[in-house]
Amino acid sequence: FRILQPPHLGGFGLDIPTHLAVAAELARGCASSAWIQTLIGYQNMLVGFFDPRAQDEVLAMGGPLLTALVTGPSVTAELVEGGCTLTGKWPYVSGIDHCNWVMLSAHDPIAKGDGKWRVLTCLLPRTEVTIVDDWFVLGLRATGSKSVTLDGLFVPEHCIICLQETA
Repeated sequence: FRILQPPHLGGFGLDIPTHLAVAAELARGCASSAWIQTLIGYQNMLVGFFDPRAQDEVLAMGGPLLTALVTGPSVTAELVEGGCTLTGKWPYVSGIDHCNWVMLSAHDPIAKGDGKWRVLTCLLPRTEVTIVDDWFVLGLRATGSKSVTLDGLFVPEHCIICLQETA
């Protein structure tokens, strides 16, 4: 999980080909393990794009960094003073049972000039979400890709980014 993770966050800071080579080897034995390693490993790298205050909060929690991410939002954030609030349900959060941090995406309620939605990604401790045990599939069962819900959770501004704007 630490292959792509930035060194200042406890990772190795290696490259994507190395990350994918490890995933390919894991897949020879278990597709679910490879899926989780690939996702969490990549997502851990994304934490390095957040404001340093958010990264400090991640480090302060201690332990290994394990992140879950949902990028296809079905929820629209409510912008409030100092951040946003999130209410809704995010399906298919792979690895949620193992993660200690969650990145949930939501539409920014303010459309860009070209009419396209801007997507916000919010970093929050997993303890803030409610896990819905709704992953009953035959294939990739061990990915634990359950849904999570929130009801009016405040996310501070320093824990919100637009991934499209980090490139």
